[in-house]
Amino acid sequence: GASVEEYSTTANLPKKIALLLPLQGKYGESGQAIRNGFMAAFYAQKNQQHSAPSIKVLDTAGQNIDAVYQ
Repeated sequence: GASVEEYSTTANLPKKIALLLPLQGKYGESGQAIRNGFMAAFYAQKNQQHSAPSIKVLDTAGQNIDAVYQ
């Protein structure tokens, strides 16, 4: 694993993050749980560093992943 020092600078952080998750249907509950956990960690980190990338959550339920990605 990476050491804490490797992540201590904001220079290496992404500017944008997209979460492609199923938020409805058969895997909707799992997708929502992943989204909620990610957002909790995201806001905890944002509170510590006072800067954060933009987050876009895209629902992939019943959709072609390549199309959603584009």
